[in-house]
Amino acid sequence: MADINIKFNLKEPKADKPTPIRLSISWHGKRLITNTGESVPPKYWNTSQQVRATKDYPQYSQINKRLNEIKGKVSEIYHQLKTVGEDVGKSEIKEQIDIFLNRVTASDIPTDFLSFVDYYLESKRGTINPQTKRLRSERTFSKYKRVKKLCLEINPYIDFRHFNESFYTDHYERLMHKKGFSLNTIGKYTRTLKTLLAAAAKPKYGVNKYSYYLEYPVLEVESHNIALNKSEIDAMYKLDLADKPYLDRVRDMFVIGCKTGLRFSDIYAIQKHNIEGDLIRLKTYKGTTKVTIPILKETRSILSKYDYQLPSSISNQKFNEYVKEVGRLAGLDNIERTSIDRATGEDVDFKPKYELISTHTARRSFCTNMYNDSVPIMAICAMTGHKTETEFLKYLKVDKSDHALRVLKMITDLESTKPMYANG
Repeated sequence: MADINIKFNLKEPKADKPTPIRLSISWHGKRLITNTGESVPPKYWNTSQQVRATKDYPQYSQINKRLNEIKGKVSEIYHQLKTVGEDVGKSEIKEQIDIFLNRVTASDIPTDFLSFVDYYLESKRGTINPQTKRLRSERTFSKYKRVKKLCLEINPYIDFRHFNESFYTDHYERLMHKKGFSLNTIGKYTRTLKTLLAAAAKPKYGVNKYSYYLEYPVLEVESHNIALNKSEIDAMYKLDLADKPYLDRVRDMFVIGCKTGLRFSDIYAIQKHNIEGDLIRLKTYKGTTKVTIPILKETRSILSKYDYQLPSSISNQKFNEYVKEVGRLAGLDNIERTSIDRATGEDVDFKPKYELISTHTARRSFCTNMYNDSVPIMAICAMTGHKTETEFLKYLKVDKSDHALRVLKMITDLESTKPMYANG
């Protein structure tokens, strides 16, 4: 079955005078109908042949040629939109069809890279990301601005033609290394740069005619992040912070994260209507996945403490500052080895564990502790919203020996339950 179905039909097939020929497109459950700008008397129309070849209507050849051009262009537009990895939306494909049929123009789109980044950023501000079904965040826009600034450092007059085969190795990588960026940071900005260049190459904009950027590597290595075990979480949970209410609130929200696996944007979104008996049912912000999570005793206690009206959110920076202080007060001061992978090698340091606690620690701790309690991975994924086991495993802070001991225990337990039979 074809990805897209393109056909033509008449607006008024029973009319006794020329009627508009409409373009009908359907793909993956979506459908779009728009005018072609052509018309024909219905008596000369045949669905399979388009306009019938007849000497009584000599215009048939010219109209059929135009319809075939439209069909070919629509197919080209669709497949170009599809190659950039996003779902092809009705508005996107219609806009390009309208440009092709001269119903609108694209003359106001900047053709140089630096101006295009500004234009693209403003065009996306206040719009919904089709992947998350949420408004695009300022964090995303800040990455666009950062990448533009980096490109300006490489060449104040940089344009699409400069993103050639040698750009990445001869200029981009060198600047990243000079700045001392980690490999993951380099990868993050490369991904953003490729997103911008791919957007500019879309038929909707059509200002980037070069495809070398597709070969730029997106570096990614496993980062050093910690997880807290259950006793460490319990030490934070039992702290008396009545004299420091700002730390008390942060500790409570952090423990909910450790006991639910929710991201902090989702924890602060919990309301009474999300509580159903012993379950929290919530559509996550980042993934728009609906998750169902059991309410453990610590979570229930904290929810009750606030009468199910959790505190207002604070900035990520402030939260991370306060939660480190909570960890210090809880005595989480054992020394941890940390490392950052750079192009020059591994930077190693040693820090007290509380200095490494952040908002992300809670979600990793939930995943790791659930895994260590032998909860099936797919059951954990159902609670965290991870769509694949590969994505979930990135959150586990379990070394290889722990994995091996876990397997040994499972096999030993399995062997001990086998029925014993007498000989003969």
